[in-house]
Amino acid sequence: MYCRSWAVSDVGMKRDHNEDSYMADDCLGLFVVADGMGGHLAGETASATAVEVVEQEIRSCFDSPDVGGKCGGTRLLFAATDDAIENMLKRAMQMASSEILEKSLENYELKGMGTTCSLLFFNGGKAWFAHVGDSRIYRISSDGVARLTTDHSLVQEQLDAGLISQEDAETSTLKNIITRSIGFEADVEVDCRQIDWRSGDAFILCSDGLTNFVTEREIKEIVTRKDEETAMDFLVRLANQRGGDDNITVILVRVFDGERPAEEASQKQQEE
Repeated sequence: MYCRSWAVSDVGMKRDHNEDSYMADDCLGLFVVADGMGGHLAGETASATAVEVVEQEIRSCFDSPDVGGKCGGTRLLFAATDDAIENMLKRAMQMASSEILEKSLENYELKGMGTTCSLLFFNGGKAWFAHVGDSRIYRISSDGVARLTTDHSLVQEQLDAGLISQEDAETSTLKNIITRSIGFEADVEVDCRQIDWRSGDAFILCSDGLTNFVTEREIKEIVTRKDEETAMDFLVRLANQRGGDDNITVILVRVFDGERPAEEASQKQQEE
């Protein structure tokens, strides 16, 4: 299998700084979106720390003699059980949470900072997601669009309890209050699950700057009908046209069977 990705992060229409962070590495098979909170410096620090720690922790596993890391020319692979990979992803997020908490305790200006964190990881023909907060991951296939993550938010809890309707949730003034995040506790609970995929499927990782203004159906139609570069630009412009009151970060990942075509592999090596 191999991945192709496209990513964009936009400050939006109302903010003067971007507190989102992301990384997309086709070779590693790792894609991460983090939406920081806590003010200008704190939000940026939290999201950037989460992405950095998660990437470092997962990348370090490829160098471990216990998992037999190697690069096969088109992407990195390592041999590990499904449970070991799930534990690795959870541990990476927990380490990020611990690091952010420690920084906030050492620096008063960073006090109370936190971040969402959602990731996709592909390895050996399989795929996983790990998730804390309300940044979302969608799978878009011939069957339609499916949200893989469940928001850790007050509104989601109200929905689950039957206290409000889906329509009420979409207009609630409490929709941005999250109930779980990276950085507020060292041993954060991480949602993690292995997921199905078929060749040609698209995955979207995004901060709530997109989903506050663009519906799941619209995301599916845009990604399905437009080429990847145009789709990314269209999604950001649509969110901005409808208010753009938050930072907007989107990663689009397509996954395919087989090996990366030789011309794509050569181009990828030149870009790196």
